[in-house]
Amino acid sequence: MAVQALTIQIIEEMPWVYDIETDIRYKQGIEKGIEEGIEKGEKLKAIETAAKAFQKGLGLDFVMELTGLEKDELLQIQKRVEKGEVSFHQKKKNGSHKKNG
Repeated sequence: MAVQALTIQIIEEMPWVYDIETDIRYKQGIEKGIEEGIEKGEKLKAIETAAKAFQKGLGLDFVMELTGLEKDELLQIQKRVEKGEVSFHQKKKNGSHKKNG
């Protein structure tokens, strides 16, 4: 068997092992997913803060400054709070949850 044919045969029989965790595109995807998750969590926290602030009777301008949310979005949240469509679960000190209206 010629060297070239033997080389081709060896290459074709070699198992392909690929460590995905070392792939730069994989790492970039993981980092982007984490960033998007953090952004989503921050947005949800801002919405929750806005709703709680409206429940306490705070004004639109103050809530806008507090949360950084846009006026249109805050008006929607305020409307839902006024209709009683927003409620939260708060942790008690012993770790259980209770529903607040």
